[in-house]
Amino acid sequence: MKESKISHNQHMKREDLVSYLENLIASIKTGKIVIERNGRFVSLTPPNSVNLELQAKTKKDKGELSIEISWRQELEEPVKAPLNISSNEPEIIETGEASEESQADETAVE
Repeated sequence: MKESKISHNQHMKREDLVSYLENLIASIKTGKIVIERNGRFVSLTPPNSVNLELQAKTKKDKGELSIEISWRQELEEPVKAPLNISSNEPEIIETGEASEESQADETAVE
């Protein structure tokens, strides 16, 4: 398989970002994603099972959301992860003790 790569970095309005993401979602649903820029293009055909890596962080007056979707040829069935994406913040319920796992997550977020 020939390796192709297109990188893009652009400051844009939120409504333009939504349009890009909606086009990406529609392409994923069809099973074929074509990214084109300046006469060059990369054509991707993600299988039914993909890996999603999502990182969200805030620091002072800056926020960042990174989304990476990757795959290899059909692997095993996906494991459903407890990840929710919405515009609503959950109600935080304080507990007396933090688990080792949540302490590890907090360390990774810093």
